[in-house]
Amino acid sequence: MFNLRRWKEVIMTRKLRNDYNDNMTDIENKFNGFGRNFVDMNDRLNNIVSNAGDSNTEIVDSRHTTYGMVQSNLRNRLDNIELAMGRASVQWFGLKGDGESVNIESLKQAIQYAVNNKLKLFFPPGVYKFIGIDFIEINVDTMIMNVRKDNKIQLAIEGIPGQTIFDFTTRDGYANEKGLIRVTGSISDPFLLTENFAVSTDKFITPSGLEVEENDLLLISSDNNTLWPGDQTTPYIGQLSEVFEYDGTYTHLSEVAYNDYLVSEKAKVYKVNPVDGVYIQGIKLIGQGSNPNGNGDVGINLTYCRDITIRDCDFENIDRQQLVLNSCYNFLVDNCKFRHSNKSINSEAVQYQVRAASGSSHGIIQNCIGANGRHMFNTGHTPNARGINRFITVINCTAKGTTHAGFSSHNSDEYITFINCNPINCEFGFNPRERNTDIIGGTIRNCKIGVLLSKRPHRMRIKNLKIIGCTEGVTMLDNGLDSGFRTERILLDTLYIASCVKGITLQNTSVSGSIKGLGIKNCTLNDIQGVGNDAAIRLIGTWRGQVEGNTLLRVANRAIVLESGCNGVIIKNNTIDEAKSGVIEVNTTVDNNIIKDNEFFHVDTPIQIRGINSLESGNVVVS
Repeated sequence: MFNLRRWKEVIMTRKLRNDYNDNMTDIENKFNGFGRNFVDMNDRLNNIVSNAGDSNTEIVDSRHTTYGMVQSNLRNRLDNIELAMGRASVQWFGLKGDGESVNIESLKQAIQYAVNNKLKLFFPPGVYKFIGIDFIEINVDTMIMNVRKDNKIQLAIEGIPGQTIFDFTTRDGYANEKGLIRVTGSISDPFLLTENFAVSTDKFITPSGLEVEENDLLLISSDNNTLWPGDQTTPYIGQLSEVFEYDGTYTHLSEVAYNDYLVSEKAKVYKVNPVDGVYIQGIKLIGQGSNPNGNGDVGINLTYCRDITIRDCDFENIDRQQLVLNSCYNFLVDNCKFRHSNKSINSEAVQYQVRAASGSSHGIIQNCIGANGRHMFNTGHTPNARGINRFITVINCTAKGTTHAGFSSHNSDEYITFINCNPINCEFGFNPRERNTDIIGGTIRNCKIGVLLSKRPHRMRIKNLKIIGCTEGVTMLDNGLDSGFRTERILLDTLYIASCVKGITLQNTSVSGSIKGLGIKNCTLNDIQGVGNDAAIRLIGTWRGQVEGNTLLRVANRAIVLESGCNGVIIKNNTIDEAKSGVIEVNTTVDNNIIKDNEFFHVDTPIQIRGINSLESGNVVVS
């Protein structure tokens, strides 16, 4: 207690003495208040740092919640926060991310705990090193899955993008097929259909013994594998579809049948038990790079999974397939980066970056970047796969330096769409090989061929695409097609092709009769530098269709060429400015074509007609 002396003498006036003493009292009170605050502050400081019991210090106040609850230590409170956020940390199970080898048994316990409690499994920033033959495996039939009321299983693995690293660089052996992270559902034995399931219908009689309910995932297939003749690993027709409802007799699907599933071809249905709700975010996987004898790692391998999200992940030097979706339904791959080792000549491994295969459907791959390897994105199938890939869209992705096509659809798919994708310095920009493929927007730069149409291309739409600095713009050649296949309904619309040796070359001479439905419209072709037989637009075969509204500027050789049986091609409203030859029918096998209302500026030989019945009218020639 702080005390001051009072004025006790009475020599001076009472008022002066009283004022003086009152001032002393005020000073005492103020000073004592400061003292009490100082003591309280010291007491608080003495308790603010405390031993947590594991040689760490922590702020005691952080144990206190706004609701007045007091945790035994800060870690408990943070753990409870993680739980409230729906997240469990691998650190709870002794995994530190300190560059030391991961204890696989502890990791399995962590995965099991997260799955059973429907939590995301969080990997804090750090390096998680996998050695020996260890890999991460989640199997719907071997793990104790906590199945929710809606029969869905959630599996979520989460890290911090660029900071949570799974290091497989010193792992023994190669995960050629299994994958460094493998998630696998299962499938039942087949139930044979008793009646045909017709194309474009959405229901079938439920086979005896098959129990279904709403949202179940089914695989419908048959033993018909004749749609892709000559394929070394021919797939069977089939599709993954969800059950819309079961009425006691019929199983109604959420979509129609895309083929006829015939009893005579052993039409059948399988019930899929998928791993549902797969979510992997913020993980960087580093593999072993290029390896001899065709060996290499597979990164994330998903089979029979549904409702998948792969986001903000990096894949580096995983020398075979980096992200594989086999027989998966409803998936999203977003903002991921892929890089293969730089070996580009005679690479032993199948270097795929994102592959949707074996009947996968309803997927989006967006905002991804891939470098090196064979394909940034491709479809495909495993040997004797039961199912066709459908309804997959690739958006805003970039492929750099691939040894084959940056973006490719293979021989067993349809309804594949590429939107605003950009191949750079690839062997081919795009290589669509099947029906119902769209390429819309984007820019192809410095590739050998911008768009290569091969195998069985038909019903294709290529629109609003820029092709710059390539050897060839759009190319289809006999030696790349299935012999005898009719490549009908090809639309090239609003393309910009510049500084290429060849522009558009379409050859198909192995079929009899007309190849119908060709459209080359509203395209601009600048600075096409070809020589000899090269041309800005060259049609070889029995094509029928329209070449309309195009602008061809500064063509070093021939502008538009028809040869080898073109019959019924209408060439109209085109502008050709500077070329040696304008529109040419090469010989008398070319006939019944119409050349009208075109404009020719500074063209040495504007029109050469050889067909007996071909016509020209309304063309304007300016020297």
